[in-house]
Amino acid sequence: MRHFHQKKHDALSKNWKFITRRNTEAGWILRRLSFLYCPDNTCINPDDSDEIELLNQEFLINLPANYDRNKPYRLLFGMHWMGGNMQSVEADGFFQLKPFDVQEEYIWVAPQGYSDTTPWRGGDDKDHIFFDDLLNLIETELCIDTSRVFVVGFSFGTMYTNALAQTHQDRLRAVVVYSTADSNIYFPANTGSPLAYMGVHGLSDPLCPFSSGSDSKDRFVQNNGCTVPASVPIAANGTPHVVYDYEDCNGYPVKWCTFDGGHLYNPKDDDEPISWVPEETWGFISQF
Repeated sequence: MRHFHQKKHDALSKNWKFITRRNTEAGWILRRLSFLYCPDNTCINPDDSDEIELLNQEFLINLPANYDRNKPYRLLFGMHWMGGNMQSVEADGFFQLKPFDVQEEYIWVAPQGYSDTTPWRGGDDKDHIFFDDLLNLIETELCIDTSRVFVVGFSFGTMYTNALAQTHQDRLRAVVVYSTADSNIYFPANTGSPLAYMGVHGLSDPLCPFSSGSDSKDRFVQNNGCTVPASVPIAANGTPHVVYDYEDCNGYPVKWCTFDGGHLYNPKDDDEPISWVPEETWGFISQF
């Protein structure tokens, strides 16, 4: 666990310049990263447009009302969807999870993509560099339980989450992906290391095919050494949702949730007033 200002992180990327600002109404809040990207490590002349690219990335952090710099907090990132933004994630209570945090054990982070239309990059790894440096910065400046870092996303945001899951098993405890796919995003090769994984997918998703979500889940079933049954129960047309917990996953559980529906992160069963997904998700991340 890393405590507030106890130790500076040694892994900040050398090519990025951080700017932080305080929000006195909410205590310590880090809200903006401005970074200078130098593809060839030669940021000598900042006016040389051929050598550098100036990018700006914003994010929101919600701190507990009585933040204690000596208490390690769980950390959860909410990755927004195409057409959404960091404010959308915050306004929705981080996929309707934040109301469950009655003990205020979490710090909540909503990064902003490059645009609301194509928020996360597909052609390069800059979003991964951004995530690494953002996580390093937060762990340096705030008191974080580094063994309990989670990422949750939907649609384009879940593709980003899924991409991070392939190589960040040493930094993340678990990911939750709502309607994911491996396409339209920078997607590195999987390291083969285990990671707790929860997937939620609709049978008739027109944007991220059901098979893509199933394949992504299977990757971590294998990584985590779970027992694979002869058949995995899934929802059927006209039936309520089905949740299947794989067995014998060596401390890295895999939960697979399926429902009769399309591209959603908050589906409801027939005649149910609220979605079953937030409570299922909260139970999954709270076990750690």
